[in-house]
Amino acid sequence: MTPCPISRSVEVAHDADAVAATVSYRELIERLQRRIRESQARAARALNTELITLY
Repeated sequence: MTPCPISRSVEVAHDADAVAATVSYRELIERLQRRIRESQARAARALNTELITLY
């Protein structure tokens, strides 16, 4: 007998949880967060520079 589609989707969900828990995935997320924070800081500095020039 073939497994029902519901059991397959549950297995896929468990596999996705396993991928999310890997060290490399967490490192990727941390690198992305760091790049976002750095970009936000650069944008804030650029804005401050423009405001100082304006005043």
